[in-house]
Amino acid sequence: MRQFVPLKLRELFIRLLKSNSTTPEVADGLAIGVFIAFLPIIGIQMYVSLVLTRLFKKNSIVAIMAAWITNPFTAAPVYLFNLWVGNFIHKDSTELKEVYQMMKTLDLGDILAAGKDILIPLWIGSIIVGLVAAFISQRLCLRYYDRIKKKLYYLTHLKERSSFRS
Repeated sequence: MRQFVPLKLRELFIRLLKSNSTTPEVADGLAIGVFIAFLPIIGIQMYVSLVLTRLFKKNSIVAIMAAWITNPFTAAPVYLFNLWVGNFIHKDSTELKEVYQMMKTLDLGDILAAGKDILIPLWIGSIIVGLVAAFISQRLCLRYYDRIKKKLYYLTHLKERSSFRS
């Protein structure tokens, strides 16, 4: 696990394991982070997640980690899927083929000109996908968090004990 997980992320996992948050607080923090991750506000998602989790007294560590779902590598497919969902709901918008052409040519003028036709279905789709993903992640966390926490606790302490023997 060590070579695949960056040091900062491992530190966040350890802080999460050592936190005194209850399972519902962690699950709600995860739901907040996942919902925010799907909104088209890339760049400020961690800050928004942090503010909301502090406001509602939920676990901010897991919310910040969940906000990383959308990053420079995953943003395009996530937002295109959200746009597709939004187009399905909001019929009076730009066709996805046109959006794909704009993205392919990276013609910023065309994208800005189609702003309202893209932004409205993007936000609609992002909210719908975010709500569904938040609900599912919260339910899964409520069900499995305690088991995962015990397993990770055991693995981290086993590793610490083996390092003392070396």
